[in-house]
Parts: sequence; structure tokens; C-alpha cells
Amino acid sequence: MKKLLTTLLIIFFSSSVSFSYTLTDNDYAALDAVEDRLFDLMEDKWWDADYVISAVQLFISNKRLTEKTNTLLVQLIDDIDYYRVDADEGEIERYMTTEDCYEDEYFDADDEWCYAKEDTDIDFDTDSFGSESDEDLPILGSYILWDDDALNQVDGDTDPRHQEVRNLFASMIPAAARADLTSINFADNSASDTAAFVEQTNEHHEKWKIVFNLDGYYVDGKLDKSESIHTNIHEYAHILTLGKSQAQLLDPNLDDVAYGRYEQECQTYFLPEGCLLRKSYFKGFIDAFWDKDELNMARVKGETDMYTPGEYVSDYAATNPWEDIAESFTNFVLKAKSTWTTEADQKMLYFYDYPELVKLRSFIRSRSK
Repeated sequence: MKKLLTTLLIIFFSSSVSFSYTLTDNDYAALDAVEDRLFDLMEDKWWDADYVISAVQLFISNKRLTEKTNTLLVQLIDDIDYYRVDADEGEIERYMTTEDCYEDEYFDADDEWCYAKEDTDIDFDTDSFGSESDEDLPILGSYILWDDDALNQVDGDTDPRHQEVRNLFASMIPAAARADLTSINFADNSASDTAAFVEQTNEHHEKWKIVFNLDGYYVDGKLDKSESIHTNIHEYAHILTLGKSQAQLLDPNLDDVAYGRYEQECQTYFLPEGCLLRKSYFKGFIDAFWDKDELNMARVKGETDMYTPGEYVSDYAATNPWEDIAESFTNFVLKAKSTWTTEADQKMLYFYDYPELVKLRSFIRSRSK
């Protein structure tokens, strides 16, 4: 349910025209900037709602969108759906209603917030996760996702398992959260350790594709939900932490000279996909849990080979920072929150500092049982 306060929007735009056009990259960039500005203002001036509204109004008026309508903002700025202005107190606050609760949540009327009914571990396979590589996964079927979220085949063989695997992934991850996933490929190789992997598309470096190895999803002809749930969350975690709102993504087709220049200019942490933004989930994770020696080892060797149970949530997480954050996020979603003390525990607790990720966790958990 969309609940961005009408006061924040009706001031901005006099029209309320519905839209059926394709948004441009400039539109999305402008909307991202508006959202970032709103959150910054809420942080700095949470006690002065009038100031925030006026400042955001001025900020939006200087942005060029193809259609300036309140409908556009209501539908696209999802992260601020749960904010409103308290007219009596003059503050901006977060809130929910009973309609916002997922199946495994209850509504607390005093807090006006949804909480988990119970928080227990969801069974999943922790031992079968292997490497992520396309070297041994020849593609048997290729699909693109259109605006209606339909799976449309463009090459290869037809297999009913393709739709089944894709439907499980789509049911677990909210549509808005996987909007940049535009291509899905399928392989089927029992000799491969790779269950799935994600990477940037060649056509658009800010869009993503995922490759599923059917052998890693099926046992005796039936979908292995335990393994599938873990793999899906892990792969989505890469998209979440390396998306265009989290990193300055580079075109994978850049030549070595240009690529090297970007790497030298990166002031945070450089990954094969690009340079992390300063306020990204990943940058905060690295600052909290990875020292310079570990980062240098991961950068030079591609892996740390330093697994200890109390430091990483799995042996695969010790491979490098991007697998560490993906595995830690997966365990954050699937494991119950408790009084954790080890560094591996703290890596899971890290994500609780982000309300939007806690809500995402509830969504995924409600669809992973």
C-alpha cells in the first residue's frame, strides 16, 4: 500500500496524470536524487517537518522529469512509503498499518509497526554452496523480463523447469527490489559446483542477469526448496549490494586502460563491477569487518583463504568481501535474531541497522517456508 504523505506530493504538482510511458535514465536519476535528499533532510531536520517539505519541494522543482506528477513519485519512490508528517508534533515519523504486515507478522497498535510473530531459523542447506562461475555452465535457454514481469524466451530449448525456478525466485523477492534484473538464463550441468550466479548484462551495465543451473535446484526430479531458497537469497544479495544505488557501475566492455583508470580513482573500494558509493551497504560492511591486509589479499589473490567459524558465517563467505556480505545477508534473512557475540554474528546483526532491509527480510521469510 502506497502511503507517502499526500502533503509531500500535492504541494509539488498540480496535475495527477496517470502514465504509461517508459521512464528514461534521467528520470530515474532525478528520482533517486529526490529520495536521497529527502532522507538526508529527515536525518538532519527530523523535528522540522515544514522545513523538510519546503526544501524537498524546492529540490524537486529544479529536477527535470519527463512527467511531473504526484502519481510518478508515489509509484517510484518506494523506500519512503512508510513516512508521514505528524502535524501536531511537527515531526516526520515512520508508521505502518495492519495492511502492511506480512503473513508472519503481527501489528502493534501502540508502535504502529509490524513485527515478526516468531523468529526461528528457516531450514536451509549450508554445505552445498559452491563457486560462482560461467565457465562450466553452457546456456540451454535464455529469457528476458519485460515490463509486465513476464518471462519471454529469446533463445534455446523450452523446459517447464525454467518457469518453476523463475517463479520461486520471483515469489521470494519483491518486484521493486529486482527491477534491475532483466535477463534470466538456464543451464543444466551435474558436474558443476555452481548453482547460480549473477552478472551485469552486456547491453546495459546497470542491469543484471542471473544464470540458474537446474542441477543445483532439483533432486530426483523435484525442486529442492531448501537449497533453492539459500541460493536465491545469496544471488539476490549480490544485486542488492552491487546495484546502481550502491556502486558506480562500470561497463564490463571497457578496455584495460579505462578500467585501470577507474580503479585508481576509486576512493572507497573497487570491485570488478565498479566503485562502491560511500553510503552503500557494502562500504559500511567492509569498514566494519574487513581490515586492510584482508582486503589486499582478496584484491590480489581473489580470495582470503582465512576461514574461521567465529569470523565468517560459512567457509564460502571467507572467499572475499562480496561473498562475505552475500552469505551474511542470507543468514540474516534465514536465521533467527538472538544475542550474538562473535564477529560472524555481528555481520548478521549489521543489516538490522537498516529498517528497509529488516522489512525486506520479513517479506522474504514469509515466502521461504
